[in-house]
Amino acid sequence: MARDDQIELEGVIDQVPGGGFFKVRVPDSKNPGEHLLVTAVLCGKMKVNKIRVVLGDVVKVAVSPYDLPRGRIMRRDRGAQTAS
Repeated sequence: MARDDQIELEGVIDQVPGGGFFKVRVPDSKNPGEHLLVTAVLCGKMKVNKIRVVLGDVVKVAVSPYDLPRGRIMRRDRGAQTAS
């Protein structure tokens, strides 16, 4: 899939079920006030550079227009970890 076809969304890590998967809570554009859960994995550059992603981090997720509930975490925003 070409990089132009990807949809970039910003969300928060909501769950870490394990196995390299993350559940990212993304605001729903059609229903304000509601959220969608996207199952995402780390992209290759984040794995190579050993960038850690933990619960509550704000991340950018790239999803395919053909399979919206699955995506890749492309970046973690600096200093955007929420306090629990």
